[in-house]
Amino acid sequence: LPEVAGGAGLVVDATDDAGLAAAMRTLIEDDATWQRCRSAGLQRAVQFTWQRCAEITMQTYRAALA
Repeated sequence: LPEVAGGAGLVVDATDDAGLAAAMRTLIEDDATWQRCRSAGLQRAVQFTWQRCAEITMQTYRAALA
């Protein structure tokens, strides 16, 4: 999902077998791309916390009740 990857990964259509294979091949063969995705992925993962999830859930409930 592009909104989850946030630019930290290679995004391909889930039904595109050739595209998925090409992306995997790129990560295996291109060390610079793999390192970039790895670094960006670790930075992106920090943004996904249970605290943030709870806050977003609470905002959604409040908006639904308003």
